[in-house]
Amino acid sequence: MRPVTEFAAHHPAQRQACCALLFAAALGLASTGFAAASDPEPASAAVLNTPAVLDGQTNPLHFSERMEDYQAAIARLETEFGAWGNGLSEQLSGLGQSYQRRGLHRQAIEIFDRAVHISRVNNGLYDLSQVPIIESMLESLKARGRWEEVHERHQYLFWLHERNFGANDPRMLPIIDRLGKWYINDYALNPQRRIMDQLVDAHNLFQQAINIISGSFGESDLRLIEPLRGLVMSNWYFANYQGEGLASPLERERLTRELGVDQVAFLQEPASNQLSQYLRNNYGGGKQAIEKMVAIYSESPDAPPGAAARAKVELADWEQLFKRRNTAAALYREAWMELAANQSTSSHVDKLFARPVALPDLGFVEAEVSSTPVADSGAAEPMNYVLVSFDVNRFGDVQNIEILEAVPENSADQQARIRETLQSTRFRPRLVNGLPVDTQGLTQRYEFASQ
Repeated sequence: MRPVTEFAAHHPAQRQACCALLFAAALGLASTGFAAASDPEPASAAVLNTPAVLDGQTNPLHFSERMEDYQAAIARLETEFGAWGNGLSEQLSGLGQSYQRRGLHRQAIEIFDRAVHISRVNNGLYDLSQVPIIESMLESLKARGRWEEVHERHQYLFWLHERNFGANDPRMLPIIDRLGKWYINDYALNPQRRIMDQLVDAHNLFQQAINIISGSFGESDLRLIEPLRGLVMSNWYFANYQGEGLASPLERERLTRELGVDQVAFLQEPASNQLSQYLRNNYGGGKQAIEKMVAIYSESPDAPPGAAARAKVELADWEQLFKRRNTAAALYREAWMELAANQSTSSHVDKLFARPVALPDLGFVEAEVSSTPVADSGAAEPMNYVLVSFDVNRFGDVQNIEILEAVPENSADQQARIRETLQSTRFRPRLVNGLPVDTQGLTQRYEFASQ
C-alpha cells in the first residue's frame, strides 16, 4: 500500500504536472495564505515591535534589524523583478524564520506559504529547493496545532521526493523514516485524534524502507534496525487498537482503493475483513521483526557490543507484553547472562534491569508532538500533577497503588485515570542475578495541563 494518495503514480508523464498542480492547490500551497476564521491572529505594529527572545536573551535591536533587513531586501527584489522574482523565496524564508523565532507562527506560515509558491514558480513544480521551506513551515503548523495541515505537508514532502527519486531509491529513506516516525509519534502521543490510517500508513512506510534497504544493501545491513523497530511499534498499536478515530470519508476511500476492502465495514467488524490481518498478525509481526533485529546484530561485525543481547531484551519485552511470562523470563535471563559475562557490556545490566521498566519501552517515540496548540504569546501553561507510589511484582504486574500527592487535590478524574493506566501497564521486572524479583515503593510523577 502507498502511504500517500496516488496523485501521479502509474499515469502517463503528460498528466503528472496536472496532478501535481491539483494536489498543491488542495493543500493550499498558493499565495492566498492559511489564515482562517477558526485561526484568528491579527498582526499589529505593536506586536511586531515587541522585543524578541533569541537564544534565551532579549535583544529588540537584533530582532528589529533582522526584520527590517529582510523586509528591505524583499521590497527591493519586488521592485526590480516583480512579485515572482528569483531570490524572493530565500528572503521570505528568512523573514518567516524571524517570525517563527518570535513565536508569531500564523504570520510565519503565511510567509512560508508565499516562499514555497515563488520557489515553485521559479524552480519548477517538482524542485526540491522548496523542501527546507516546507520543513520550516511544519514547525509553525505544529505550534499552532493545525494537525491536518501538518499531516498534508508531510504527505506532500513524501510525494515530492518520490516524484524526484522513485519509490525504491535509497534516497527515499530519510523522508520515509521521517514520515513513518511522525505517524507513530502522533498516534502514540495524541489519542484524542487517532485514526487507523496512521497505523496502516506507518506500517507500510516501515515495510517500504525495509524493502529498499534489503534490496540495495543486503538482508543484514544495520540500517534495517530502525524500520524493523518501527514495525514493532505499529504492531503494538495494532494490538491495542480499540476502534478509536474513525477515518474521514476521503481516508476511507483511499484505504478501500489501496487495500481492496471497505474501510467502514472494517472499522465496524474488523474480524470479518481482509484488513483484519493488521489486528490478527500483530503479535507474530512484532516478534518476527525483533527476531530479525537479533539476527542482524548477531551477524554484523559492525554491531555495537552487546547489541544482540539488548535486542533479546526487546524480544523478552514483547513476550511480556503479550503475557507469555515463562518465555519472557527465559529471554531476560539469557540476555542478562550474555551482558554480564562480557566486561565491555556488563554496565548495560544495571541500565536494563536495575529497576522495573514500563512497557512498551518507547525509546522510538519522541516527545515532539504536543496535543495542545501553543499560543503565540509564548506563555507556558501551568502543569498540574499526581505523584503516585506502587509496587511491581516479579511477573511485571502493578500492585499497591497509592496517591501520595496531587495538584490540585480535587483532581479525582485524573487520579482515577492514572490508577487505571498503571493497573493495565505491563512492566519489565527488576532482575537480580538474572532472575525476576519483586520491587516495592516505586514512585512516579504524572503531569498534565490545567483545564
